[in-house]
Amino acid sequence: MQTGNWFVWSYGEEGFYWSNPQIVEVLFGFRKGWLVYTPLIVLGLFALPLIYKKNKEQFISLTFFLVVLIYIVSSWWNWFYGSSFGQRSFVDFYAIIAFLLAILLDSIYEKKLLSIFTKTLIIGFVALNLFQSFQYKENIISSWDMTAKKYFATFGVTEPHQVKIGGSRAILPYNARIDLFLDTALNFGGNNQPEIEKHINYFDYSAKEYGVAIKHPLRTCSNLSRGYFLEIDINRLELDLNSSENAKMIVEIKDVDGNNNYYTWFLINEVPAKNKSEWTNYKYQLYLPVCTSDNNQLAVYIRNEDKSNFLISKFEMKLFDLK
Repeated sequence: MQTGNWFVWSYGEEGFYWSNPQIVEVLFGFRKGWLVYTPLIVLGLFALPLIYKKNKEQFISLTFFLVVLIYIVSSWWNWFYGSSFGQRSFVDFYAIIAFLLAILLDSIYEKKLLSIFTKTLIIGFVALNLFQSFQYKENIISSWDMTAKKYFATFGVTEPHQVKIGGSRAILPYNARIDLFLDTALNFGGNNQPEIEKHINYFDYSAKEYGVAIKHPLRTCSNLSRGYFLEIDINRLELDLNSSENAKMIVEIKDVDGNNNYYTWFLINEVPAKNKSEWTNYKYQLYLPVCTSDNNQLAVYIRNEDKSNFLISKFEMKLFDLK
């Protein structure tokens, strides 16, 4: 009655990729894997064979429901569902998991050793889930961009700044078509610098806060239908171990008056380095929203607030129009 329509789609230009479900990532991926961040689910699934032995029809119907549920959740264009802890899309169905756990515990009630072992696992998985929820709250782990390296680097960490993780891996909006708007790179040649790990062309950030930057005018970006998609590719070498741990990649769009239409930053290192004097390649992806006005300037640069010692030998950028 409020809309005048029988069916209402409130998600705008969003939808499902039915032919490309991200089932492996949704279940096992370190970004938001359901079984990775809620391992108690694994124990619940062990009850399915028990149901099969008692009632094959219940087993088939429940298994069919879970398969369809996982398929639908995995087919959403943003399969990690934005910023959250774990796969929040499954929360409404946890009553089913509780039912499965009850069946499992009941089946092993008289098997004391197995019962104790299973209950210990349950307590351990719940404790891990609560601890990682604390890490999420304290921004120790990323709310949307975890990787295997980040997971193990932050595992068991209790202090927010004990281990610093960075990077950015945005995905294209739903059904976005991209047109290459800008493909550029900085040239570090001609400085007569000594060769370091087979590189002679690089920028030395030692004792410098600013240096590497790409700027480009965006004269009509308010006319874009869906904004921009930005890809950045860099090589970094630390002269001192973890000397670049606080170095930030900054992306900003300013209007003619110097006001920010868009601003974001992230640490350039995905995880802390284990060895110095090694060139490491990093690739980043970002979504840039439509500008509120025209005649802007895009600036992408590295800020080294600590003025620490590291080198950049590659700084490339591609900018795409989204349609």
